[in-house]
Amino acid sequence: MKRFSVLVCLIMLAGCSKSEVLTPLDDRSSPVSSIVVSHLCNDDLVLVDGLIQLKISKEEAIKRGVPASEYNLVEKTLIEHNERTINLLKKAGKSGVRTKSEMYGNTMAFGMLQDPPHYLFNYVNSIPLCVANEGSSGGIVLSCTFSSDSITDLDRHVLRCNNVGSGSGPSQIEEYGYTIKDYYFPGFMFGSMTLEYSYYGNSYYGICIYQIYDNS
Repeated sequence: MKRFSVLVCLIMLAGCSKSEVLTPLDDRSSPVSSIVVSHLCNDDLVLVDGLIQLKISKEEAIKRGVPASEYNLVEKTLIEHNERTINLLKKAGKSGVRTKSEMYGNTMAFGMLQDPPHYLFNYVNSIPLCVANEGSSGGIVLSCTFSSDSITDLDRHVLRCNNVGSGSGPSQIEEYGYTIKDYYFPGFMFGSMTLEYSYYGNSYYGICIYQIYDNS
């Protein structure tokens, strides 16, 4: 009987040890994991009244294999990006339904870029753009929020912009630490834009939320 009890205890201990091998979704440092890690992408975003929102819940994302830390960072960055958009609309005296000719009233493109570049999520190719008022010199505005889990200002975010069309604008944007800022492309009427994002910092990954407005 005593041998049987000892055998049962050994089996239970072996079972517990095996279950501890499973790596939590947030533990990226462990080389052992039976979980297939997924990532958030542009298909998980939706534009509602000019604001970028996640259309997948945290619970659904985790079930899909998205790390909770990644979901939290994207959600937090979107909230801050949208708060600034709301403030810009208020300063311009615009809210509710907006016409295409109003500044910050027409989002032409939006999305999220990540580095490390899982499945080329750090690159978006040839975004077609055409302003509503081609007689205006206002062009377009690229609004970006750069973020990571790191709190240091030494983190470096680089966004390369390949602008094909009329007008001028920055070909490379370089920011340090958490940044939310607008970049202007005056005189742009129609064409396309390609974006490529790189992150150099202390966090596991960096993200760039971008939104392109008609400024004509």
